[in-house]
Amino acid sequence: MIIDLDTHIDLVETISCEVIVVGGGTSGLLLASQLGTKGANVCVVESGSYTVNQNSESLNDVINLGREYNGTKSGRLRVLGGTSKIWGGAFIPFLKSDLSDRPYVNLKKWPIDWEEIYEEIPELERIFSLSSGSYESAHLSESRLKADGIIDDEMFVNRFAKWPKFSKRNVFKLFKDDLIKSKNVTVIVNATVVELLKPHYSCETLSGLKIKNTHFQEKDITADKIVLASGAIESTRILLNYKNSLSNKTIDRSGYLGVGFNDHVSVQLGEVCNLNHEAINKLVGFRFQAGMMRSHRWELTPKQQKDLSSPSAWVHLSFEQKEQSAFHSLRLIMQSVQTGKLPSLSNILNLFKEIPYLTRLILWRFFRSQLLAPLNATFRINIVLEQLPKSSNFLRLARERDCYGTPKLELFWDIDDFDANSIMKVAKLFEQYWDKNLESILGKIHWYQDIKQSLDLNMIKSTDIFHPASTTRMAEDESKGIVDTNLCVFGTKNLFVLSTSVFPCGGSANPTMTLLLLALRLANHLKSKELAD
Repeated sequence: MIIDLDTHIDLVETISCEVIVVGGGTSGLLLASQLGTKGANVCVVESGSYTVNQNSESLNDVINLGREYNGTKSGRLRVLGGTSKIWGGAFIPFLKSDLSDRPYVNLKKWPIDWEEIYEEIPELERIFSLSSGSYESAHLSESRLKADGIIDDEMFVNRFAKWPKFSKRNVFKLFKDDLIKSKNVTVIVNATVVELLKPHYSCETLSGLKIKNTHFQEKDITADKIVLASGAIESTRILLNYKNSLSNKTIDRSGYLGVGFNDHVSVQLGEVCNLNHEAINKLVGFRFQAGMMRSHRWELTPKQQKDLSSPSAWVHLSFEQKEQSAFHSLRLIMQSVQTGKLPSLSNILNLFKEIPYLTRLILWRFFRSQLLAPLNATFRINIVLEQLPKSSNFLRLARERDCYGTPKLELFWDIDDFDANSIMKVAKLFEQYWDKNLESILGKIHWYQDIKQSLDLNMIKSTDIFHPASTTRMAEDESKGIVDTNLCVFGTKNLFVLSTSVFPCGGSANPTMTLLLLALRLANHLKSKELAD
């Protein structure tokens, strides 16, 4: 059942739930669906509605104290489905080394083993209709590896993310029918959380939360357990606000709440010149497999990370083409499918303006099972670095308040010399890899600046890629972090956080898969905890 708090606020009085999930985005809806299937009564509260609304999006405003952080706006949506309405949806696991001790960059082992998180991979692949199989080059035959120039060595390994088909990427569309029909799951839209409620007799147990609609009418919802699944930034804001209401440090004895904000730093550092168009498409072109896509990347090996005293990193080639091209129109059409809109007639007609390319695109898709880039595309080299969680980057409450009267956030995020130097180390190593294995086949690299010098952040396009982490980090005990290995907030018995903010570090890959696997694990834990209680 889905309730609009703006028009049916009285219906909230009848809701009785075991678990409140704050946030109707990717992880929140997956968790709610799993709990509903397991028989739990669940209520999802979503600040947005069915479509993106500027009023609710304004609640994402953050006061930037440092470098402009694009993820505060471009990387967040208050809407059913959250950012899955616009994301690419690349699924790829972290390397085991990402969760291990890395003393050369002062990172401790995660308090949870790699196997504990990734044992649910088959179930996650089933939900998103992803075919099983390796995320490494092992899923390709020896003849295909050789023909496509896919070479693993001591410097870099080739890995391949899995992308759900467009109709499966929007999690609201994926679970919509089940949510509407479910007797166990209630979704409330236009419901913004303004306060976590605690009974007078205890600070360890929360009784529920207070929500307001867009007309500022409020209701209280009670539940046995509360899960903050509203994204890394918003979940941290809610916790900071809750901490501010307490008379002691019940939930932040470590002092790490909001501290150590980090992202992956992406730098577009060069391009391939005099390229062999067919050969480069064979290597890095999107591959189609059993209804899904796979994208290619080179990941820095754990050995090289240690040798370079560098965090994790990966390199990938992206291609750019003119906006009015047939390929651009095709991409917009597929994005329309993802968001649930009808493609525009102009984009459909534009497809047929480049019949020769469209013909080659279809033939390449049929015979090679790959996406073919336009002949005039520019292939750019992108280096993506894991940023370490440093105390100098943080989230904290601001004095300024939003329209609901709750404090906004101040964010300080920057890229420092260590990040810049690490990126250049990876660039120099990748040049060695390219010269050794690929230059004679694909073409020569033109770097936008001398990679033997320090990285000039003012000259090169560098940015976050909407992967915020570590501001409610997971730890073994309350002296080292904010949540335990079951994602329960230290100092509470029934408050949980399900967002990338619990990641102790950013790792070597997109965080989506790891977060959704934690959602499956949390669903199992909440049901087992309920039975134990």
